[in-house]
Amino acid sequence: MKLLVTGGAGYIGSVVAAVAVSEGHEVTVLDDLSTGHAGAVPAGAAFTEGTVRDRAQALLAAGTDAVLHFAAKSLVAESVANPSLYWEHNLGGTLALIEAMRVTGVGTIVFSSTAAVYGEPERTPITEDAP
Repeated sequence: MKLLVTGGAGYIGSVVAAVAVSEGHEVTVLDDLSTGHAGAVPAGAAFTEGTVRDRAQALLAAGTDAVLHFAAKSLVAESVANPSLYWEHNLGGTLALIEAMRVTGVGTIVFSSTAAVYGEPERTPITEDAP
């Protein structure tokens, strides 16, 4: 299976990309390196530096079966200080990615968010029924 892993140079994205490569999938990582590191991209994965807005459609058009979407800004304090940046990158970037998927006919996406959306949990691990 040909996979596009957005945010694949970050912690979670690079781990998932490495597992996908080890399972025999053809993996392309797309990351703008704003918080990720090129050295985190696993051996065996192709790497493209850029954003989902400027590079995703071309990568998807080259033949992709599914997208694993981890590209996002995720620093809570920064998001409170500059919410428009997070709106633009996280929501705007995801909408651009979904539109690129529609245009290229890629119909499968796995979207990963952050546990920070739960605030301070009462206990960990956070379960599905947590408030």
